[in-house]
Amino acid sequence: MDYAFIRKPYILFETVEMLYRFVNGISFRSLLSLRLAAEDTAEGDRMVRQVEQLQEILEETCRGLDPQSPALRRFFARVDTSDKQEGTCLARLLTFSFFTLKETDFWKNVEEIRTNWRYLQEKGAWIQSYSIMSLEFSFGEDCPGDFLDQVCALELPPEFQLNLCRALRSFDKSLDELANLIYPIAQRLEETLHRAHWILDQRVEYWQNSPVPLLDYLSDTMGQTLAVGEHEHTVVAIFVMNYNFLLYKKSDLLENESYLYLGCGVSVKSQRRDQSMTYEMLGLSLKALSDKKRLEILGRLSKERAYSLELAKAMGVDPSNMSRNLALLCSYGFLKQEQEAQKNYYQTDHEAVRHFLRQLERVLLT
Repeated sequence: MDYAFIRKPYILFETVEMLYRFVNGISFRSLLSLRLAAEDTAEGDRMVRQVEQLQEILEETCRGLDPQSPALRRFFARVDTSDKQEGTCLARLLTFSFFTLKETDFWKNVEEIRTNWRYLQEKGAWIQSYSIMSLEFSFGEDCPGDFLDQVCALELPPEFQLNLCRALRSFDKSLDELANLIYPIAQRLEETLHRAHWILDQRVEYWQNSPVPLLDYLSDTMGQTLAVGEHEHTVVAIFVMNYNFLLYKKSDLLENESYLYLGCGVSVKSQRRDQSMTYEMLGLSLKALSDKKRLEILGRLSKERAYSLELAKAMGVDPSNMSRNLALLCSYGFLKQEQEAQKNYYQTDHEAVRHFLRQLERVLLT
């Protein structure tokens, strides 16, 4: 496995994240009360400097914008869901879902997104699940139906499901409207971000010189052993506007390629500390497991793997409901996936379940 660190900001993505903060009133300074008490002095000083500069950049770049503007709220208003720890927005799902970190230029990113969307449609990909940042796609015969069926299978508010479905059905038009809306703001952000370039350089050096190898760090943080190919190439991007973001993702488009997204606030100490599950996280996970059918799915898949349609037939469950249940269990890390012959096979992640039970025991019995 080899890594390629990117030292330039991804302006499209950074603009989307900045506007998500601006429209929803999420201040960078709110991070300090959550994190400073647990950091050592040097790390705490670094955080204060980072957070203050990023908040200044946000305020300067967004000066004169109206957070209640219907055009901005269409794409950036936060969508809260009962089964996710954080919210999402339409702009995130229309852009980040199709990022490959190949380009940092705004308009090249837009065309990359458009190209990757068309490629997935040509290959018969369908929406299996989502995270707070992106739609997750699958291939093969398990597709629950057209766009409306696929989106309605996601655990999202009904009104947002319709908005997302409309946007996907007119993807090029929706993407153009978003890009034209935010491009003038992106130009201002690109100018002001020059002042924060030290953050990118510092974090690249931090991870390049970390005593903990990136692969070991990711496995430790995610609570599972990552299946990484011997010749896998990983592109590593440092993001500033999504401060605590961490995601490792295999490419849907390229074999032996993966992407690691690191917020500039992520560190070995902070993530290891955050690995302890909070009451809220445990409660949401328990809620996901409170359904008898989901427990049965976990039990069956702990013995042998299966793909969605196969499992639905064996259990006498509607295929769309099975797809929804599998997506939910995957979103909480209880299942792992393997793609083979255009089918996504699922299997219970034994180590992830053990980690959850250890955290539950820690909270309830110690």
